[in-house]
Amino acid sequence: MDEEQKTILEQLRANFPDEVIKYRKIPGKGNNQLAYIPVNYIIKRLNDVLGLKWNWEIISVETGIDYKRQFLGFDKETRKPMHEQQEIPAIKVVGCLSIVLPDGLIIRRHGIGGASYEQGGAIGDREKIASSNALKRAAWKYGIGTYLAFNDEAQDDTLYLDEPSKSSKGRVKKSSSALDALIN
Repeated sequence: MDEEQKTILEQLRANFPDEVIKYRKIPGKGNNQLAYIPVNYIIKRLNDVLGLKWNWEIISVETGIDYKRQFLGFDKETRKPMHEQQEIPAIKVVGCLSIVLPDGLIIRRHGIGGASYEQGGAIGDREKIASSNALKRAAWKYGIGTYLAFNDEAQDDTLYLDEPSKSSKGRVKKSSSALDALIN
């Protein structure tokens, strides 16, 4: 990997300002919260680092059913918890985030996002949420925002690497280091 490619990856992986980071409660996990970067800051990072040399493409959109389990209380005789399962219409989006490196090599990472119709809203609203989630997950595979979940040593793991795409002509490989693995 040449110095220009290393610089691009370091810029993509740079920490975001603390005021950008948002938190949401994790359902069923007490007071635990999940830190995340809103999609507009992910897009800004891609624009700032890559300019026009990146692309987000929706590969598929599927509708289906998601299930929500609701606690109803305890059975009076057995004292066992009782639950009711509700079917909720949902949408799943699969997208591909491509970046073009200075030497012309295109690297692609896929992301999957979902949203339910439980909170209401138009179909387009749910599709936007699912697409945004998919984009954030694809960006994660380039290392964007991974520091929120991993320490510095774990960031170099291959957990967020996909298999090489056909268009990469075998020039992208898995290795023990994410930075080394992106470009041969």
